[in-house]
Amino acid sequence: MSRPKKPAGLPRIKMTPTKHRAILMYQDECHRSFNWIANEAPLFQNTSANHTTISKAYDATQQHGCYYKLYRPGRPPVISEKDLDQGIADLDNGDATDGANLQWKWFISISHRTVYNSLHRHGLLGFVRHQKATLNICNFASCSCNFIAKYMDNSPELLMQSNRTTIQPYKI
Repeated sequence: MSRPKKPAGLPRIKMTPTKHRAILMYQDECHRSFNWIANEAPLFQNTSANHTTISKAYDATQQHGCYYKLYRPGRPPVISEKDLDQGIADLDNGDATDGANLQWKWFISISHRTVYNSLHRHGLLGFVRHQKATLNICNFASCSCNFIAKYMDNSPELLMQSNRTTIQPYKI
């Protein structure tokens, strides 16, 4: 008599190194079947794992180990690791100042944003932050004094001229 199927709607299983190690332990040391592991083992209860999933994970774990990740095909990176390492070395040596300079020297056909993102993945800031004027007490006082001196007479012509607006002065 076969075992009934698991009910639909159970969460999908995510194979972690801990689960790979548990499959090896149950199979090799405890001599349990893949059906038992999928249905009775505490790590795999209330999941959608079946015996074929467990057996494929067991085979992959025996071949490659618990921490092996399968190769996922996709678009290859535009900047190779070797080129990026050379660029990072240029940044460290002072031959390049930021990602834009690095892009201009090494990666002319690649967008500067791609270079910034590649540097960011390696923990580096890809651009130089612009200096902002600090507004301290002295700067604030001089700015406010200049503003008051300029608009002391409250003439609407000066106000309109400075703002470049088309506000018509209110006439009584």
